[in-house]
Amino acid sequence: MTHRSALFAVGFTVLLIAYSVRWDVTLGVSTDGQLSYGVVFDEGFEFPWDADEFDGDIEEWWKHVNGYDNPHYCPFTEAGEYKDDAPVTVDQFGQKSVKHDDPRVSAYYEYRRKWMSSNPVPIEVVNYCSGDCPMYVLAVKHIECSRGYPQEIDPALLEVTDDDKQRLRDFLERFDIEADEPKWWLTSYWG
Repeated sequence: MTHRSALFAVGFTVLLIAYSVRWDVTLGVSTDGQLSYGVVFDEGFEFPWDADEFDGDIEEWWKHVNGYDNPHYCPFTEAGEYKDDAPVTVDQFGQKSVKHDDPRVSAYYEYRRKWMSSNPVPIEVVNYCSGDCPMYVLAVKHIECSRGYPQEIDPALLEVTDDDKQRLRDFLERFDIEADEPKWWLTSYWG
């Protein structure tokens, strides 16, 4: 069996597990099968983006550590509330939302999209337990499938290149995150 065939077999196995496991779950809870190439961290591990300033939001942290500065009007305060002069609309349920057709807001989001596209977070944070008890894999390859929704897998998705491995090593080293060697991990998520 070739390496690629073996990886495909592992990927297929995760789908079978995701569909064969039966739990009594409440409405709105799903069980997902996941296959990731990366490094595993136990519950309670403190990542740099867990600081109060970022509240676990890796994208906000990533923008901060890479000098992101949006020169356009921002409709939000530092606390995440709408500014007094923010162009907002209120729906029939009283929920506020920003008017994306306002040219100032459009410019703000367009700049953000372009910056994130040019400076993507090099890894994916994968919760491999549950929303109430999060444990994470930092991954450079990740496939997931929700119970009841089959997903065809292209074996090429399971190829981990030397560049992928180096990207993960560089990220861990740059931010002083100690971890074991990366591997393929078959995990589940309940949430």
